[in-house]
Amino acid sequence: MFFMKRLEHEVLLEPEFFGPHLTREIRRKLRDEVEGTVVDKDGIVIAVMETNDVNEIGKGLVEYETGMASFMVNYSAIVFRPFIHEVIDAHVSVVNEHGFFRECWAAELSCVRFQTPHA
Repeated sequence: MFFMKRLEHEVLLEPEFFGPHLTREIRRKLRDEVEGTVVDKDGIVIAVMETNDVNEIGKGLVEYETGMASFMVNYSAIVFRPFIHEVIDAHVSVVNEHGFFRECWAAELSCVRFQTPHA
C-alpha cells in the first residue's frame, strides 16, 4: 500500500556546491540519496515530493575536518509498505529448491517452498 509520509534526512554537501543554487543542490542530493531506499518501519521511498518551502531545509553546519556542510531536511515522500497477505506484482528473480524470490522495487520478497500448497 502507498502512503504519503513526512520524513527527515541529513544531507552532506561538498563546498563546491555552496552558492546561489544551494537549495536546488540540496534537493537534488536528497532525491539521489533517498529514492529507492528502505526507511525503517515506513517502507520503500518511491518518490520525494517537490517542495519550495525553504523552512524545510535546516541551517547548515560546516564540518571542521572536511569542509562539507550538513543540512537536516524535512520532506514529504510517497512510500510503499507491503502488508502481510497483500497481493502485489513482482518480478521472479531466482528459483531454487528452497522456493523462489521476487523483486518489487527495492525489496526482495521470498516464498519458501513449504509455504506454498502442493498440487
